[in-house]
Amino acid sequence: MSTTTWLVLLVLVLAVPLAAWAGVRMLRDPHRKR
Repeated sequence: MSTTTWLVLLVLVLAVPLAAWAGVRMLRDPHRKR
């Protein structure tokens, strides 16, 4: 596996849970901003 492949995998591993967490927060509190 090349270095680029590892970078892509690392970005996916970091981005997926972050995007899911942000999406859940937005769905739960659509009008609330802190």
